[in-house]
Amino acid sequence: MKKSVKYILVTAACLLLAACAVFLFLPHGGIASMAQDTDAAVTYFTRFGTTLTLEGEAEITGIEITAVKLVMTDDDAMYCLPCEYTLEGSRVSFRTSEKTDGGIQLEGLPEGKYILLLRAEGTEGTKETVRYYPLVNGSEYEGITYWSLSCPEGTRRIDFYFGESILSGRKTACLDVQKAPLPEDVYDAVLEVGHGGDDPGAIGWLDDEMYTEFGFNHPIAMEVKRLLTEKGYKVALTHEDDSDPESYGPHGRAVLCNELRSKYSLSIHCNASAWGDYRGTEIYAPGNSDYTFPCLLSEKVVACGSGEISNTDYSSESYYMAAKGVWVRLYNEDDVKETNAEAAGYGAKKPYENLTVMKTNWYYMIREVGGVSTGAYTDGRHSGWPANPYWNSNDTCEGYIIECDYVDNPVSLQRLLDHPLDYARGIAEAFCEYAEMIRNDTPGEIPDWKKGL
Repeated sequence: MKKSVKYILVTAACLLLAACAVFLFLPHGGIASMAQDTDAAVTYFTRFGTTLTLEGEAEITGIEITAVKLVMTDDDAMYCLPCEYTLEGSRVSFRTSEKTDGGIQLEGLPEGKYILLLRAEGTEGTKETVRYYPLVNGSEYEGITYWSLSCPEGTRRIDFYFGESILSGRKTACLDVQKAPLPEDVYDAVLEVGHGGDDPGAIGWLDDEMYTEFGFNHPIAMEVKRLLTEKGYKVALTHEDDSDPESYGPHGRAVLCNELRSKYSLSIHCNASAWGDYRGTEIYAPGNSDYTFPCLLSEKVVACGSGEISNTDYSSESYYMAAKGVWVRLYNEDDVKETNAEAAGYGAKKPYENLTVMKTNWYYMIREVGGVSTGAYTDGRHSGWPANPYWNSNDTCEGYIIECDYVDNPVSLQRLLDHPLDYARGIAEAFCEYAEMIRNDTPGEIPDWKKGL
């Protein structure tokens, strides 16, 4: 009899412990109790420079939607992320931004382990309601690992992935933001020294003496590296000697920045023109982007170096000033035909599928460093052009071309000769100021998200 009672008590205790364990790991309280059984799908995502861009869709029924937000939460705090959306009946299409670099600012994220959710606000009958939809991976890509820009407080590793979360076994979009040292092979910026070797670049003459573009590009790039390194940034150059590396092959001009997982590529050049008396600074940027950084580059280089924005008056539908001191050049219809014809001449079996009129960026130091974000296409389909291994990558660098001044204009050439390193100072000041700006671009917190729990 005593043995039977003891057996019953032990069994009951085991069952109680098992029930407690089940309770601990079942969804209860917090976001787990609020998340819907149905999911939202991330159909596309990229890391471009320091931003993470997401696109997706969801089917939301049973409520009259008044707002849709993208949020991240660790079950204690909830933060609102950039989000634009459209509604077609119960179908919601959302994205962080229409801009290539207008997504989630990774530099400004608070430390912690978060999940991402689509938050639908609206009414159910006469009652206000909020629903949360976990984000699942509906894209062709896997996760992304990002290391932040160097700073005195130390660097952080940010992992974006689809995995187990506080939603008890459901694979959802996660952001893990933790302090971590910068790996040896990861850099903040890569400086591309325009031209070199057998290609001196543009030529200028003053008092019967010839000056080459590379002769200015090289010391300016070296000084930018020195100034940024003094500020604690990790900077590499495409080449420090008078050589002319390939554009797309291993360690090439347009490849090195992604090999080093750099956030930025700054291609340093000087200009020349056969069409007029042009002078001044021009910054070239990716199309369909936020122009804050290139505008700052233009402002600082003008203030420290050239003294004026370029007076070029050339403009067309595919080649234009997108913001003050900032130009964009895209492929037009003739450009696409010529590029595909040239590729066919090298033995390409078919045209480039993703070479798109008024969408693909024309300059390779912008296009190829940005992968899918900027329309890279050099995939090695013929032997004439080495393949860019990052042409179809969704985890890439953000590139700009800095045309400091015109070497074939006597006024500009004299400025370059009198104070070439002031141009470098402008570039470095713009980089540091922008880095500080994006570190302070933090997501806003939703203070009352637990109301009603």
